[in-house]
Order: sequence, then structure tokens, then C-alpha cells
Amino acid sequence: MSIEVSATNSDRRFRVLIEHSPEVIALLTAEGTVLYASPSIERVLGYTPQECMAINGCAVIAPGESRHHCTGCFRQ
Repeated sequence: MSIEVSATNSDRRFRVLIEHSPEVIALLTAEGTVLYASPSIERVLGYTPQECMAINGCAVIAPGESRHHCTGCFRQ
């Protein structure tokens, strides 16, 4: 099996695990921009993954905090 095929299979298995996890899994930038949100976010927070990518993650994670405070936590 080639390295490329092995990497593709590994990526596929990882994606299946992430997309079927009952836990919310999200990737955010240091500024709070949501790059990825797993499908379970809709069940847990009521937002579709697409809606999460359209808003800043700080608004969801720490709604009472200032955006500056929230992004400071991401950078640590």
C-alpha cells in the first residue's frame, strides 16, 4: 500500500470518527473564527455547523465575555 493511499484511508477513518462523535469537536483560529464544527454541535448548542462558521466562536463559547478576553484565551 502506498503512502498516499494509507494517508487517505487514515484521513477517512478520522473524519468518520469526528463526524459521528457525540461530543462537539471544533477547530477555531486564535481570533475565534470557526474553521470546522462537528455535526453534534447542532444537538448540543442548537447551531448547525454552517451557522457556527458564520459567527465568531467567542459568541458561542463565552457569550458574556468580551471578544478580546476570549481570543486571549485562544492564544494561550
